[in-house]
Amino acid sequence: MLRTPLKLLSAALVAASAPSVTIAAPAPGAFIGTWAIEQIPPGGTPRQQGTITITRNGDALAGAMNLGGTEVPLTNVNDNGGIISFSAPLSGSLGLVLNYSGAIQGNQLGVASQDLGAGSYTLTAQRRGGAQSQVAQAAPASDAKAAAPLASAPPGARRAPARPSLGAQQAPGDYVARLLGQAPSAGPAATPPPASPSVSAPANAPVVASAPPPAPAAPAATPAQARRAAPAPQAPTIPALILEGEWSAEQTTPDSIGPSAATLSFTREGDRVAGVFRSDGQELPLFDVKQTDSDVSFSVVVPGTPYETILYRGTVQSDRLEMAGLGEKQGAYSLTATRQGAAAALAPAAAEPAPDPAPPQIALAPAPEPPPVLTPGPMPQEAPAPAPEPMPQTALVTPPSAPESTLPTSPLASRPPVTPYATPDGGAQLASLAPPAREATPPRSSSPASALPIPQTASVPPQRPEKAPLPVLRDLAPSGLAPTPLMGWSSRQKLGSRTDDSTIRQAVEGLVASGLNLIGYVYVEVGDGWQGARDAEGVLHPNDRFPDMKALGDYIHSQGLKFGLTAAAAPKSCNGMEGSYGYEELDARTFAEWGVDYVVLEWCGLDAIHPTEVEMRALFQKMGEALRASGRDIVYGISQKGQFNVELWAPRTGANVWRTGDELDENWASVAAAGFGQNGKEYAAGPGMWNDPGLLQAGNVGMTADASRMQVNLWAVLAAPMMLGNDVRIMTRETVAILSNREVIAINQDKLGRQGKRIAQAGDTQVWAKPLADGSLAVAFFNTGTRTTSVAVTWEQLGIDGPRLARDLWWRENLGIANDNYRVILTGGTSMLLKFSR
Repeated sequence: MLRTPLKLLSAALVAASAPSVTIAAPAPGAFIGTWAIEQIPPGGTPRQQGTITITRNGDALAGAMNLGGTEVPLTNVNDNGGIISFSAPLSGSLGLVLNYSGAIQGNQLGVASQDLGAGSYTLTAQRRGGAQSQVAQAAPASDAKAAAPLASAPPGARRAPARPSLGAQQAPGDYVARLLGQAPSAGPAATPPPASPSVSAPANAPVVASAPPPAPAAPAATPAQARRAAPAPQAPTIPALILEGEWSAEQTTPDSIGPSAATLSFTREGDRVAGVFRSDGQELPLFDVKQTDSDVSFSVVVPGTPYETILYRGTVQSDRLEMAGLGEKQGAYSLTATRQGAAAALAPAAAEPAPDPAPPQIALAPAPEPPPVLTPGPMPQEAPAPAPEPMPQTALVTPPSAPESTLPTSPLASRPPVTPYATPDGGAQLASLAPPAREATPPRSSSPASALPIPQTASVPPQRPEKAPLPVLRDLAPSGLAPTPLMGWSSRQKLGSRTDDSTIRQAVEGLVASGLNLIGYVYVEVGDGWQGARDAEGVLHPNDRFPDMKALGDYIHSQGLKFGLTAAAAPKSCNGMEGSYGYEELDARTFAEWGVDYVVLEWCGLDAIHPTEVEMRALFQKMGEALRASGRDIVYGISQKGQFNVELWAPRTGANVWRTGDELDENWASVAAAGFGQNGKEYAAGPGMWNDPGLLQAGNVGMTADASRMQVNLWAVLAAPMMLGNDVRIMTRETVAILSNREVIAINQDKLGRQGKRIAQAGDTQVWAKPLADGSLAVAFFNTGTRTTSVAVTWEQLGIDGPRLARDLWWRENLGIANDNYRVILTGGTSMLLKFSR
């Protein structure tokens, strides 16, 4: 079984009647594709004909061989500059594996196997359809990397981008691990280290100069000499080595025709420098920003799978920044930048000449050490101060904070309103995923008394009837809220009832620092554990761990995020906190006073009081009516473990989202049971109405990267809420990259709002499809087993016809034109998400 440090997706295209394009010689990665083979055993007979299909599997290659109708997986597949080797089980034998080696010459392949007990096998092959097509097709302008060569690929072939070898001294796993901060890195050096000898920079890469050596110290001058030699007073200017500010940049990538425009923004926060990179509508945080004198270094993680980490090094001098970068997969990059507003900043300012002017002293903070990884401990039980505690040092870089007048205008527009049940027009727009711009400071409006804790002596036990009266069942009209599935983070999985004001603020900072808020993760749901006591008027107050709920909501809103709360439908919550039973109208008005945008009402223990479906519906309807009457638009979620086929009646109670089962465990088995169990419930979902199978588990200890991508793919086609269940204060860059693929999220957020369904299943493989607003189709392939296998789907199964362009949404590249079927090869425990469009 092929396993690599970053075992990801692999695929092979089967396109009927696909024209071929011949070139003079194979491109790098020439082994990728489909080959017609003939295998000759020792003695020369019987010969067998068949095919070999080779695809990219993350940083490695994978494949399958079909001889006489029997398909076996290939392992240890290697292509070292046309020198080929792989292993394959011998058909008809019991446990015997042949190890082939040979070479490619043009479109011909010749390999041989010499194995004890089996003799010498030879295998000759001819590439189907000639050499790999080099005909390029335009990719979306918003994604320069997606302009990979595209053609009507030969059957079974997938065109993969050329990726230069990192050499023996930089194995891909070690290199990626170091860049992701999973292995200790060397401290900052005074000058950038030399580039690896195994990777050569292109001729047009900028020359990165080291800081000039300091001049020898001169003898101290006498005061008289100093006065005679002192220069005339000069107007102050921006010091030559100051990095902070806005920069207009041009970036050249290994596969770009010319430079592309970008902007850089740097701010200093104490002894740290933080930064943001903006290009093609994306806003990405800069990691590990370091400056030593004129030398600058930072890294950028480009989302996707495989995600790309670009490590930039260079120099800053006055208004010029020159950087050279090395991506672990794509090769060399260059980045040049000019400070924005330099002319205005350098304008002379009036100043009184000093009798003895001294040269300006530039105080540069030393580059900080790598921050420690935070291990969450027990939450404090005492009441914290109203002001938020500083966020723990993590691997994430806090984004710049500047006065409102200097904040750059975000290139991303706020989400437009969508009317539920109306027929949407157009596809999912990535710009609509961004939250509104953050305010420079939280609003200063005073908090109502309900937002503050009260002493225990001032609390009054609630006066509840043994069984509260319930409203007559009726259908509430759609609220117009939640036109697309909710995205955000919930504290309930990692923090439970131990949460407090400071921890929620830290989580907000984690979302913002990672850039996930810009992708659309905007809801911050405070789980059970905030509730305190009721006063003499029956008003519910928070407990001492939440000193001001409105101030917390104002802070969340100031970051462009939305404020969510979990409440209990019962007299007591799941964790024994004060519930809303009998106080629905009063609590709804209180939530509106605090600025709450999202309320989740949990059932928890009400079965003993209201055991029937009608009673359950009536009680959830009661809170739905109360929220409608609160005077504030509040998204309404209900959680009762999917009892009584909740999807059939939940929208009638005014709910926008409803849980369909238990909470998820931090493993793929739990995720698979909940996610695949949504098949057949697609009729209940649509704009403003969403089935919720549970929280995203990416970043939790029981989930591998492949399992996390499988859940993201499944939740995307399910149009399920993408609420995070990890600790967003301590995310790795790999987790951020998995969660921030805009093309995958656009499938989840598509305006049509259709939930996908399973259209094929065989053994450990499944195929799911989701129609999109632009007439295209998202198709997800899953291999939940442990063996490499192929997964095929036909146009008849998908309900489409005619030629379709296939696009890989994780590699962000167009694969080719398929006509009536499609086949992928997946290693065990992986998935693939494609988009088929005309």
